[in-house]
Amino acid sequence: MQMTHNFCPSLGSPEDINISLGLTMAVQKGNPSQLLACGPTLQRTCGESIYVMGRCYQLDSSLRHQQTLPPSLPECPVRSLDIVFLIDGSGSIYPDQFQEMLTFVSKVIEDFKGTDTLFAIMQYSSWFVLHFDFNKFLATKDHNSLVRNINQLKGATWTATAIQKVLSQLFIPSRGARDGSQKLLIVITDGEKYGDSLDYSIPIAEAERKGIVRFAIGVGNAFTTSNALEELSSIASKPTADHVFQVSDFSALSQFQKQLQDKIFAIEGTQVQTGSAFQLEMSQDGFSSFITSDGSMLGMVGAYDWSGGVSIFKNGKESIWINGTQEKGDMKAAYLGYAMQPLTKNVIAVGAPRYQHTGSVHIYMKSSSNWNQKFAIVGEQIGSYFGSVLSGGSINSDPAKLLLLVGAPTYYAPASPGGRVYLCPIDSKVLKKVESLALASLVCPTTLQGDPTQYLGHFGSTISILPDLTGDQMNDLAIGAPFEDQNRGAVYIFPGQRGGFRDSYLQRITSNQVSRGLMFFGRSLSGNLDMTKDGLPDLTIGGEGRVLILRSRPVLGVSVAMRFTPGNIRLAFFECPNPTEKGAAATITVCLTTRKRSTGDNGEVSAQLTYTLLLDARRSTSRAIFDGTGRSKSQTVQLREGTMCENHSFKLPECVEDSLTPVRVALNFTLSGVPVLSEDSPTNVSNQISFQKNCGSDDICQDDLRITTGFGDLRNLVVGVATEVNVTVSVQNHGEESYYSRAAISHPSGLSYRRVVVVQSNRRTSVVCSVLNGEMVTCGINNPLLRPNTSVIFIVSFHVPSNVDLGSAMMVSANVTSDNDGVPNDQMRSSAQLKVLYGVYVTVSSVEESTKYTNFSSDSAANDIRDVQHIYRVLNLGQRPLPLSVIFMVPVKLKEIPVWEKTNITFSGAELANGTIECTNIVLAPKTENAEERLKSRAVLDCEVMTCVQYVCNISSLDIMESVQFMISGQVTKEWTTLTAQQKVSLQSSAELVFDSEKYQHILEQNQPFIMTQIQTVLEVNTEYNYLPVIAGSSVGGLVLLALITAGLYKAGFFKRQYKDMMETPDGTTEGQNGPAGDSQNPNEGGGSGE
Repeated sequence: MQMTHNFCPSLGSPEDINISLGLTMAVQKGNPSQLLACGPTLQRTCGESIYVMGRCYQLDSSLRHQQTLPPSLPECPVRSLDIVFLIDGSGSIYPDQFQEMLTFVSKVIEDFKGTDTLFAIMQYSSWFVLHFDFNKFLATKDHNSLVRNINQLKGATWTATAIQKVLSQLFIPSRGARDGSQKLLIVITDGEKYGDSLDYSIPIAEAERKGIVRFAIGVGNAFTTSNALEELSSIASKPTADHVFQVSDFSALSQFQKQLQDKIFAIEGTQVQTGSAFQLEMSQDGFSSFITSDGSMLGMVGAYDWSGGVSIFKNGKESIWINGTQEKGDMKAAYLGYAMQPLTKNVIAVGAPRYQHTGSVHIYMKSSSNWNQKFAIVGEQIGSYFGSVLSGGSINSDPAKLLLLVGAPTYYAPASPGGRVYLCPIDSKVLKKVESLALASLVCPTTLQGDPTQYLGHFGSTISILPDLTGDQMNDLAIGAPFEDQNRGAVYIFPGQRGGFRDSYLQRITSNQVSRGLMFFGRSLSGNLDMTKDGLPDLTIGGEGRVLILRSRPVLGVSVAMRFTPGNIRLAFFECPNPTEKGAAATITVCLTTRKRSTGDNGEVSAQLTYTLLLDARRSTSRAIFDGTGRSKSQTVQLREGTMCENHSFKLPECVEDSLTPVRVALNFTLSGVPVLSEDSPTNVSNQISFQKNCGSDDICQDDLRITTGFGDLRNLVVGVATEVNVTVSVQNHGEESYYSRAAISHPSGLSYRRVVVVQSNRRTSVVCSVLNGEMVTCGINNPLLRPNTSVIFIVSFHVPSNVDLGSAMMVSANVTSDNDGVPNDQMRSSAQLKVLYGVYVTVSSVEESTKYTNFSSDSAANDIRDVQHIYRVLNLGQRPLPLSVIFMVPVKLKEIPVWEKTNITFSGAELANGTIECTNIVLAPKTENAEERLKSRAVLDCEVMTCVQYVCNISSLDIMESVQFMISGQVTKEWTTLTAQQKVSLQSSAELVFDSEKYQHILEQNQPFIMTQIQTVLEVNTEYNYLPVIAGSSVGGLVLLALITAGLYKAGFFKRQYKDMMETPDGTTEGQNGPAGDSQNPNEGGGSGE
């Protein structure tokens, strides 16, 4: 679309500097229609100050300028300043430092040249000198000469008294102080007051009453202490951070000369005795705007120190000022008028997003010619800018119900980190009942938020109520979030509902979806125009440097219906084992009805619908199929307004076991093309067709169920050995079809169900079991249908805990029922019983400390005795405590000869946790009479050949892992040797465990080594020999033998021949005749005289 310059009005005046014209706009529809274009950033220079005001231009339907609001800008405020320098001239300041301070004062005075500012200087120490007052300053052209002629006083530091003198002697009319001027006192000192008895509270209180603004400048290291800093703070005005300056030395004063100047300029024209004096200088007229029948409403956020307000102009003149600032001190810097929203002709909402830092919205109602505040809605989070965006009216409800939408774009919470919009319902009838002097509070029960993963997205920066987009005859809502997706922006569409809007968004439109590279998409929104002339509303969205128009799509309502021909599947198509008929079992008729849902849609329906039929939906395998396509079939049709139908047949490929559950047919569809589907059009529908019953001519099925139970070949259950027990269940149906047949099996509470296994059936049958409670398992038999003449045998397994107590017998009962509502009989009940034993694992063993060996001397006395002890240990290694007896067999006499005397048994059972031990004994005769013959073949003294004492020790309860030691002790003599020829025999005792075999069974089949054991002690008699004759005879024999050997050698000449060979040479001479004795000579080396 193009527009010539002839249609663009020329607006504005030379005063419109940086006005931002068009930043806010308002439109009045009807006759006449009007446009209000505002620029709320108009800059106005007044002396050294720049004020920000605003201006709006009202245009008619032909865009001709009608009037300017406000008609003229206010005059610049004229304010004067009277400034006194109170300088420290005490002796602690060096002369060169004092000169640097005077230089600083001169530069400050020079900075205010050309302004309506007067200066005076007083120097203090222990004395006080007024160097010049305001009159003299005004009369002197060379102001520097006034400062150059000042000499230092020296002395102490009487700061408090000096301030009091300034108040009483300088800030008075006779010294040139002017009425209505802003008065400032600048104190420069190098340390705390010294020698001054006057407290600061007296002069400071007087200065506050007179509205004198005070600056305190501390120079030097003296102000590093907390007391000195506190003294500076007491001198200066509040806030301290704006009125206290501190430097290290006098040469550094010039560093904050500009800072001090800015502080004073900021005060000029804004600070008076009672506080703020900004009125309309920073008003920013037209920051928000609306055109009503009462006139044009302009929001003025900067009025009265940014407390804000609303100005209503009628006939070009300001007639009403809405402002709670002057009466309410808590409205300071509230930004009232930041946003406005007329709810009805006589009700408006005004936002104040910085009210008490949390923001608020004020509801005003017109009464006669006055606007009175009725409600206040306060934000819940600091910094959320609650009330910065407003929208609403009578939306999706009756006219008496109003809905106010409040944006809080900087709200942050973990669930909504990117902003929030509040929905605040208002009953207009209640508005009339609220007294103007008693403000009521409103609550906003519903909040909207965007994508929770988008942090700091400023959701709620723009709000636009839209016409019906979804075809449900409800207004919809668009909300902008221009900082989402890293400042690229997004827009959310929320569908309407009765009384407001749904709290979940229908669509999120991102910047990248519509224009790549576009930033701050969603910064402005409007959705009330049909820009494309298709009868459908369009959405206009502004971004950085661009405006985009998004067309809404037509909405279609589609309903789907399915019916079956015939009404059920006849028995001939599915009866097992061989169906008698083939071909199509039934036909599905699918009918589609299409309606336009968008109001004003004047186009043709241009959409395609693709639907898919699924047979036996929700089942893993299908009993029915379409010819050639399996269990599913898809079809695409071109939609038109009205109803259209299509037929689809299906067949059953094999016999059907489950003919009770109907065949469920599910249909889902998708829409393609320009239109979209209405939300209330379900895309998934289903219907079902049943099977004909096989129940005879009366169509009433009467089953005949029977059940038997047992444990198979199992004769008893050993708890602790067997971990499972199997119950065999047999179920038969001798009647007609049985529906949802089930067997309920009751079992002892200690058992738990494990599994079920079908072991035999005359046709394909399934059994599924589940635990009903701790003592009942229910098993479905081929559910939902058990056919006639069907029998099945299945095994239900139960886990048997090792510590369970089942009593002496285990009882299992079962009954079979169905949904046929037949009369119960005895054949539908069965029970079985199994004997129960409990596995134990108990052992008896010998202990190493038992006596293994002892001996006697053969020549010892007959009554020589030895101590012998046999120690046995009984240990319970099983899973349960048990009572038992230990039988000890102790041999004591061999015929009438005592062998093991004074036998006694002791035990450690006093430490048993829950049991006691009692022992008894009896004497038993030997089992064989011919002991001597038995001992010849087996040298063991036991109860076979000896008289024994039998000890029976009864243990009432031996706990798990508990043990008892029994010690049999006595004295053994060697008199047994008189009845046997053996000198070495074994004395043997035995121990045996006995428990109730009707209740307990040892867990090991070969349990003999564990429940019986023996201990043997070897008894031996040692014979002592006389070795002296042997030694004497051996010695004599040895000597005689030696003598005989020596004599023999002598007779043989052994000793003589050897001597002769040693004394003679080979030639018959002796060695001594040839040379000195001791010389040796080889006969081969020298010539002997004999040669």
